[in-house]
Amino acid sequence: MSPQERRERGSRLCRALTKRIGEMVTPGLGRWEEAWLLVAPASDRFMDALHAWETSGAHEDREALEHASRDLVAVWQDADRRLLEVGRGGRVPA
Repeated sequence: MSPQERRERGSRLCRALTKRIGEMVTPGLGRWEEAWLLVAPASDRFMDALHAWETSGAHEDREALEHASRDLVAVWQDADRRLLEVGRGGRVPA
């Protein structure tokens, strides 16, 4: 697979991951600033892993990307739990 094909596949992966996360968490979670603070490190690791795989195509980098994807989903789910724990009941201020 060429680097261009990996970039295209990476874009599809990002869209699918965004959709999956959106289906799993409270609507509007992304408007809660603390959520972004909580997910920033995992998001950075995901983007680094994505770039490494798109560049190299190596099996190890693909495995790291899969791991980073799972971690990112888990961190968004944790942010969602925290939102609900602070008593906002899913109603995030605009």
